[in-house]
Amino acid sequence: MIEWLACLIPLFPLVACLATLVLGPRVLRGKSHWPGILGCGLSAACSLALVALVANPGILPQDERTVRLFQWVGIANPLD
Repeated sequence: MIEWLACLIPLFPLVACLATLVLGPRVLRGKSHWPGILGCGLSAACSLALVALVANPGILPQDERTVRLFQWVGIANPLD
């Protein structure tokens, strides 16, 4: 569940941006700001849910609180 929440946080605003890009001029017109507001609101709700899950030690064991989505830099042995 944590992995899903961690992935949904950046995904909701991205989908809202794409929906505004595709539907904005023709369908949404003057209401083109609503997908962005909805995407940011859903992202904030997922962030708060993730904070609640991680902060409560009774819900998750200690070893399941770290979620690696991707690794930026791999350093094998930095002291050699």
